Amino acid sequence: MNILLITAYFPPDNGSASNLFHDLATNLSENGDKVTVLTTIPQYHATGNLDNYKKKMWATERINGLTIHRIRCPRFEGIFRIGRGLWQIWVSIALSLVSLFIKKHDVCLVYSPPLPLCLAGILNSKLKGTKVVLNIQDLVPQSIIDLGMLKNPSLIQIFKNLEVFCYQHSDHITVMSEGNLEHVQFHGASKDKITIIENWVNLPDSIRHNTVNETLNKHSLLGSNLITFGGVLGHSQDLDIIINAAKLTIARTDIVWVIVGDGAQKEYLCNSIEDFKLDNIKLLPMLPRNEYETILTNSKLGLATLKSVVKTPVVPSKIYSIMASGIPVICSMESSGDAPKLVEKIKCGINISPEDHSQLAESVIRLVDNDDLREELGKNGLNYIKNHLNVSNATIKYQELFATLVK
Repeated sequence: MNILLITAYFPPDNGSASNLFHDLATNLSENGDKVTVLTTIPQYHATGNLDNYKKKMWATERINGLTIHRIRCPRFEGIFRIGRGLWQIWVSIALSLVSLFIKKHDVCLVYSPPLPLCLAGILNSKLKGTKVVLNIQDLVPQSIIDLGMLKNPSLIQIFKNLEVFCYQHSDHITVMSEGNLEHVQFHGASKDKITIIENWVNLPDSIRHNTVNETLNKHSLLGSNLITFGGVLGHSQDLDIIINAAKLTIARTDIVWVIVGDGAQKEYLCNSIEDFKLDNIKLLPMLPRNEYETILTNSKLGLATLKSVVKTPVVPSKIYSIMASGIPVICSMESSGDAPKLVEKIKCGINISPEDHSQLAESVIRLVDNDDLREELGKNGLNYIKNHLNVSNATIKYQELFATLVK
């Protein structure tokens, strides 16, 4: 089958979107499908040698059986206050137009957000007869409305209309949880064209002992009990709960809070660490995937936090990464959400109230000091990943879905 994947991020770009579609694309190709990826010239915390992309507006690569088309989409963060929003619109328009000049595929799978990128798939569906599947990873615009980042009534209505349009004009939609399914169905999609496919995880490769020491030494982490948060440092992530919990554990010199990532709140985080003299917080930039996996696998606990205003039922990809590393999750989110339900169902960690830094500090100390409980919770999460959320299982589910659409 000829499959087109459309995503704003793809390696050597770093991050969950990039990793998810790379792993899926690779496995689809290894299972006999012809896979083409339409994406951007790498800019988002990209790693490795990027010389081949310099000054190029367009690039086509063939790597490990994948055909990858890239277009340059300049980023506007730091230039305009609404730079990220402008970039999402621009990249959606650019990839939508370019997709029309690529040969027809049997199926097109689109990663959202950004929400407008769904239009690329719909254009291919209407003009080429390609079956389009939307992979919804975040419930936009509701998630940004909850955060107070989208307040203008006219803009809210435009985005809600776009959401309904995308749901109604796609051939199928995949979501990561039951709560997501209910949201998408409520906003215009019929239930029979929605499938739950939980996010998949590639289990970290076995890491040699000397490589572990090298990575931990490089970041001054060797010998500490690491409590790790990784990912976007944005407005929805509750960074204050980590800052305030770190204040309460300052006397525990064995405990180090590791924050790996970048985003709009990074400057605020840096200032807070300096203002409160929190030398028990280690702030690291986005790291190559293997380095981050090494740190996470050698941590005692992994953190997943969201502000209480975030009501959309999401399961952040970082939770699956923590589970795949064989360590417990401390999940600080609204109890009605899908993530706390998952943690409770699998018994792979502890749920705490959002923004409750005292509870976070107490939970961290309790788990760091209880090897048996920590090992039990970590094993539960790892076994769930091995049995249900490995990329091979996800690949089979997508191949079966694609086959039903094109028959």
